[in-house]
Amino acid sequence: MRSMLLLAITVGGAAQAQDSAAPLWQTGADSTLSFIGVQQGAELEGRFESFDAQIRFAPEAPAAGRFEVIVAIASIDTDYDDRDEALRGPEFFDVERWPEGRFVAERFTSAGGDAYEAEGELTLRDRTLPLTVPFTFSAEGTDATLAGEVAISRLEFGIGQGEWTDTTYVGDEVIVRFHLDLQR
Repeated sequence: MRSMLLLAITVGGAAQAQDSAAPLWQTGADSTLSFIGVQQGAELEGRFESFDAQIRFAPEAPAAGRFEVIVAIASIDTDYDDRDEALRGPEFFDVERWPEGRFVAERFTSAGGDAYEAEGELTLRDRTLPLTVPFTFSAEGTDATLAGEVAISRLEFGIGQGEWTDTTYVGDEVIVRFHLDLQR
């Protein structure tokens, strides 16, 4: 019984130490999640209007960090309604079947200065793949900024079915950009 109590105290203390080493940050209203792709040879920009980012991170203890970002795929906006409806449809994101995208990272490394890398998994449609995301993090008091970008292959996630697997009109590489204004 005593060993069980000691184990509970040790595990509880470790969890509290991890929590205090990596504070929880909430996203502010000015946070953005956007993307850039290529359509018919021209750059196409868009954004996701609705996403939730649970960020637990401290530069002095990156190993204690955790990111979980959930994106409401139906909130996609490219400033062109017909294209947005097509992107929500079954040939691209198929939001009726897979309404959310998710990135979860629990491994972090310092790249020097305020630069870091988050190693995690990205889930889009019905596919989950490993993804390393470079980012910068700077904090002052109870405010912080987390920003970066990463290239992904839309086809690896099945975004583009049938005729849309051909990259003649819609490029495969998509640059995902994020700028999160955070508060403790």
